[in-house]
Amino acid sequence: MTSLQFNQLLPLKPLFDFLRRHSARQAHEFQKAYVSTIRWHYETAFRRYVRGLEKLRLRGIEKHEPIGVVSLGTEEALGELRTMGEFDVRGPS
Repeated sequence: MTSLQFNQLLPLKPLFDFLRRHSARQAHEFQKAYVSTIRWHYETAFRRYVRGLEKLRLRGIEKHEPIGVVSLGTEEALGELRTMGEFDVRGPS
């Protein structure tokens, strides 16, 4: 949307200024149409975004637990990691 505004509408600014000087009512109608179109565009995009978030929430983790919280105790979790063999977990020396 921003590129449309800068690349195609900004060069037409002198034309809009001319329209505003010579026919203020038409310029105002044009401005209202533009604002309602941009509002519709952003509202539609926001609704799609919210629907996407709702879908993610429905597919999300069933268990409500903050990220980073280990359900096992700390020592049990470290023990699990040590037994996996892939990780080198060392505490403070």
